[in-house]
Amino acid sequence: MDRVLRVINILLLSIVGMLLLICVSILVQGSKIDLGKVADWWAALSAVATLGTFAVALFAYRKVPDWLAPKLKDRQFKFADELIEGFCTLQLEALHLLADVSAYLKSSHQENTNFHNEHANVGIKIEMYVKNTFLMNVKMERMILWGLVPKNIQDFHNVIDRHEELFNVFIKYRRLKLSNPSNEIEGLPELQANMLSLYNNVENHHKIIIKAYDELFET
Repeated sequence: MDRVLRVINILLLSIVGMLLLICVSILVQGSKIDLGKVADWWAALSAVATLGTFAVALFAYRKVPDWLAPKLKDRQFKFADELIEGFCTLQLEALHLLADVSAYLKSSHQENTNFHNEHANVGIKIEMYVKNTFLMNVKMERMILWGLVPKNIQDFHNVIDRHEELFNVFIKYRRLKLSNPSNEIEGLPELQANMLSLYNNVENHHKIIIKAYDELFET
């Protein structure tokens, strides 16, 4: 962003400089100018005004790093806060969904209506989890736009990958339950142990990115 503003300021300086040269060339031709004419007075005033504008533009160009750097740094820290908070929220969502899916697989329903309602509710929660994982991945990719350079970008990708593994298992086990809604799903202890293991992987990879920012990002 700093580089873009510098380019814009250079363009503005070039335009103002061209105007300055044009006005100065008019003043140089003193023998051909009659200061009694309004047009000539206007040319002289324009030259002075353009010179002032040029000076202001030059001053602004030189001061860009002074006022932009602190603001950009503040925005980087704010984005980093939002990013880490988003990952923490996603982990909490995964934990709650783990409990919901486990209870759903364990349940027994004699009434088809009750089963389909619970099946639909769990499906909605899984869909939201998938969506939030995708949005978190998009937000993570925006780090570079704000000048945040992770010391190890793979640590962030690993977190997203572990969430994808977990929600794919949630989707798979939810479908398995459809084959026998009236009774506890077959092999439930093994399925629950697998889900718990995948969630532990999520939690462990989250711990890697929960650290001081000077340890997480390049300074």
